[in-house]
Amino acid sequence: MLKLSEKFFLALIVVTLLLPAALTVWVHCGNPSPQFNWIANRTLSGVTIKKDLPPITTTSWLNGQLQKGLNTLATEDFAGRELLIRAYNEILYRLFDKSYMTSEKIIRGKHENLFGVDYLAVYGQYLPPISNEEDETLAVMMKYLSERLKQLGSCFVFVITPSKATLYPEDIPDRYLIKLKQGEQRPTNYQILVPK
Repeated sequence: MLKLSEKFFLALIVVTLLLPAALTVWVHCGNPSPQFNWIANRTLSGVTIKKDLPPITTTSWLNGQLQKGLNTLATEDFAGRELLIRAYNEILYRLFDKSYMTSEKIIRGKHENLFGVDYLAVYGQYLPPISNEEDETLAVMMKYLSERLKQLGSCFVFVITPSKATLYPEDIPDRYLIKLKQGEQRPTNYQILVPK
């Protein structure tokens, strides 16, 4: 006979295994309203890519496309995936005070703002700016691409976006601003690339 605590844990295991499956069927067949976007994986833009399930036919079964589609559905499109990703990352960050994503290169700035270490190193001028050879190569490549696409009747637009460190310099930890405060100012990659 099972004890009450064993029944509770067994029920928890069953719910943990079956609830995502039931929610996935509901999300893909029931088309839930926008208030359930957090269950339907519609909140992390760029992280989730919508994939259509291949048709259920004998051909798709025999060539393996149906199995691949079902595998993708089970591993990437199950209901609540984004919520679990957020919860997992948040728990790790709260417990260990660092992120395990992007090779553990995310650090906390002031006002709980998160920054990529590489962006802070560039902003704080700990990394050298782009070399003369690299910027020349990049400029020539963009010029060639622009001309080639123009010949094909298309347009090429090169956009340099500001980094988070540039937008929120007040939230950068002080240890990344030491060189800037000492007055060592070098040209930024932006200042080097724009004239070319």
